[in-house]
Amino acid sequence: MTWDKVDTVLLDAIADGAFPGAVYLVTSREEVLAEGALVRQTYATDAPPVRTDAMYDLASLTKVVVATTLAMIAHDRGLLDLDAPVTRHIPEFAGGGRERVTARHLLTHSSGLRAWRPFYETCRSKGDVLRAICRVEPEATPGTQAVYSDLGILLMGEILERLWNLEIAVMARREVLDPLGMRDTMYRPPASLLARIPPTEVRETWRKGLIHGEVHDENTAAIGGVAPHAGLFGTARDLGVFGRMMLNRGMHEGRRLIAGETVDLFTRR
Repeated sequence: MTWDKVDTVLLDAIADGAFPGAVYLVTSREEVLAEGALVRQTYATDAPPVRTDAMYDLASLTKVVVATTLAMIAHDRGLLDLDAPVTRHIPEFAGGGRERVTARHLLTHSSGLRAWRPFYETCRSKGDVLRAICRVEPEATPGTQAVYSDLGILLMGEILERLWNLEIAVMARREVLDPLGMRDTMYRPPASLLARIPPTEVRETWRKGLIHGEVHDENTAAIGGVAPHAGLFGTARDLGVFGRMMLNRGMHEGRRLIAGETVDLFTRR
């Protein structure tokens, strides 16, 4: 099989101005089938070329690689009851109808909480954000509607930190990234890696100017660049490793990271 059409589709999108460059990777359960890097890091004609080891802001893939995967591991170990109320772990979440929200609701984006709030305008710490979320009333009965919600994943991150008594970045490195050998995936990449990181965008408000090497998500930036819903930077190669682990139902190079039944549970519709 050839993958020339992948190049064609991406080059057409680049020509249309959708993005200035791209990295792609195709993997099976066993191996990488195709990999490529196209054009430049920015729209400037003298911009550096994109390489296959480019580290992009992974944005909401952080929800998958960090929050959801740590939730799977916590469920495996008997730490996380998916149907227990969030208030079991975060008592201050009580009130306003929030007592009915469960961990399962958070992970399936069916908590009834709104999608997003501009916490960065008033919050300067994780504690500030948590207190703000604990004042947000559900807009729908939990379990009745699906609304993709950063608020829900922020709560899941807080639950995980309380279960392990560790910061989310430490848990991610210890439980997911290091076991999978994802050495090019990290929060807050150092300045020494900046040449490998394509800029994300130019902002006209709040953080004005080029966003380069720091998280694009404003709420994550406001609390230091680390969150369960955003903040990771990484490569296509590392994401391919993660994808193979999921395709193999939690197995990585002969070692089990997550129970197969748990992967099935978390990925079924």
